[in-house]
Amino acid sequence: MADVTIADMFVIGAGAGYGVFNNPRGPAIGFRAGVYPVHGVGADGIRRKGLVISFESRLAFLGDPNGTGVMLMGSIGYEAF
Repeated sequence: MADVTIADMFVIGAGAGYGVFNNPRGPAIGFRAGVYPVHGVGADGIRRKGLVISFESRLAFLGDPNGTGVMLMGSIGYEAF
């Protein structure tokens, strides 16, 4: 997953990989979007930190007859980067 932060407040990302659902498995893609409602700059003036509220989705293409696996996740947390 690669993401980009816009104006130190919004984050969007996308990526590709491989999904495993016990026995069925296949290629997967993922998307991420989030916001930093509270954020700041570290003591060195370069690093950032903040409260993040984000949503992620992953789609695994498992092939017939298994179809597509969908994983959805919402999170609230602290990130320092």
